Amino acid sequence: MELSIFFAKVFAIYFVVFGFGMMFNAKTMGKVVDGMIKNSTAVFSIAIWALLLGAAMVVSHNIWEGWPVIITVIGWITLLKGAFWLLIPKVFTNFAKSMMKTGGALFASSFIVLIIGLVLGYLGFLA
Repeated sequence: MELSIFFAKVFAIYFVVFGFGMMFNAKTMGKVVDGMIKNSTAVFSIAIWALLLGAAMVVSHNIWEGWPVIITVIGWITLLKGAFWLLIPKVFTNFAKSMMKTGGALFASSFIVLIIGLVLGYLGFLA
């Protein structure tokens, strides 16, 4: 359970800051994502780090009971995202482009990230 609480705290901070950053800097976020997907080196680097982080999380935290499932699912999503970005990068760059064209999708994503961060913050820091 200590590892679950550790990950909950780390991801709470990350998701809350990132969620607010996406909300309040939507235009800048769009430019950053646009620049990233045009740069294959950036895509490859991010994919490698996502794959590495996801693998570390899956190996160290593969708990499928209670609220720690949230952490496990984040680990698996991160692992799969990294693997797919490496294996089929065009599909994911096209998906990122379509997300950036839709202003509502960016706001909805930022809201979801923020809510997950707040839930994890409650579970990690207060529960």
